[in-house]
Amino acid sequence: MAAEQNKEQKEAQKAKIFPWVSSPNGNLEIYTNFHHISWSLVDVRIQFGQLMPAPADSVNFVSQERGAVTMAWQRAKLLAEALTALVKSYESVNGEIKPLTLPLDPSVPPKP
Repeated sequence: MAAEQNKEQKEAQKAKIFPWVSSPNGNLEIYTNFHHISWSLVDVRIQFGQLMPAPADSVNFVSQERGAVTMAWQRAKLLAEALTALVKSYESVNGEIKPLTLPLDPSVPPKP
């Protein structure tokens, strides 16, 4: 546990070395509830989308693409570690996150 806290402190110190600054073009924020991951030998690409009912179809769903991020494997590993720690922290306060199952008919809400 102490080693994990020490690692988190080192990461926080590294973050202080490179402060966040605002982009002159603003910041793109997107909502996503669906993703697709692909990779090559040198990087990882994550496409983000929003799952919604298919147009003119009351049964099927489509994922409308919202954006994508491509990163080096080293950054992907750091992101995976950060997300794992974040989910663990969230679940310790709020309980286990359970996956949602989509209904066959999008007009029927999923069961809890």
